[in-house]
Amino acid sequence: MKEFFGFHKMISAIIIKVLYVIGAIVLTIGGIIAPFLDGDYVLPGIAALILGNLIWRIICEGWILVFSMHETLNVIEKNTQPT
Repeated sequence: MKEFFGFHKMISAIIIKVLYVIGAIVLTIGGIIAPFLDGDYVLPGIAALILGNLIWRIICEGWILVFSMHETLNVIEKNTQPT
């Protein structure tokens, strides 16, 4: 509990993973539905399915990487403190 309120344990990675799943579902459903709305939305629908999901994944991985580095630095700090 002390680590949670001291911001030593981050919950952001869990939140980012949930947001990734929600975003991927929205992009996928939007990419599938887009061509049925109008014939002009076939290419944007395909782009949302492929590029949208790929870019969304890279963005979410970047944020997880930032928080992972924070956790790793906290571990290094704990291990290098004099006893």
